[in-house]
Amino acid sequence: MTRIGVFGWGVVAPKCPDITQFAARLDSAESWLEPFNGFGPDTFFVGQPAFDFAAYRDWIAARFPPRRYAQLVEKMDDPTLYAVGAFVQALGQNPGLEQDLKALGSAAHVYVGCGIGAIGTYHDATLALYAAQRRWDRFWADPARNPDLARHLAGEPDPAAPTDPAGADPDERDEAEGRWWRYWAGRSPELRRYLALLAEIEGQNVQGEIEAGKLRVMKDKQRRTARLNRDFGAPTAPWDAVSANTSWNTHTTP
Repeated sequence: MTRIGVFGWGVVAPKCPDITQFAARLDSAESWLEPFNGFGPDTFFVGQPAFDFAAYRDWIAARFPPRRYAQLVEKMDDPTLYAVGAFVQALGQNPGLEQDLKALGSAAHVYVGCGIGAIGTYHDATLALYAAQRRWDRFWADPARNPDLARHLAGEPDPAAPTDPAGADPDERDEAEGRWWRYWAGRSPELRRYLALLAEIEGQNVQGEIEAGKLRVMKDKQRRTARLNRDFGAPTAPWDAVSANTSWNTHTTP
């Protein structure tokens, strides 16, 4: 099978929002370096890229639905937007490339080299999920809704239970609490009842015409799930705390 490689090029770099200015600066003796403010405040060692995604607004508007540009800005972190911008540049650098990619459809494979991902987005999403999981486990491990734990605390010990975190070293308490809550949440009959009711809600199928029916089913699921959470007083479930922005900020987004 013959494979043909077609190349385009785009750049987002310190002091260079695009390939044109990058090429021009190569002839300059001026330093590209900027002060480094440490990991976290700064993503790059040598300076923040000079980049404005608004420069691509018209290009996107000419090819996608009206809300697409705003959607990208709201959901994507800077490194992913850099990759999108560089990809748009690449299409413009090689006339006919965009049309060829459209004509090939799924037979075309686009490869994007990226040295860094959306670290800030993944960091924030991970902490949010971690906090939601702890709240969830703590809620269902509460002795008021967990008779197994109530008996354990009343003098009928469960030999398989982890060590009570009450006496844990302060530096190890978070992990000890996590193990304790996770263990007892898994034995909560109230959680099992909640999940059985949730499974009934999620088990609804679309009846009749798909496009009209799916919206009706989605709204009914949301309404019934909200009522279920109110009835149990349950916190946000971990699976509802997962940020969709992690999927919007993968290296292959372009």
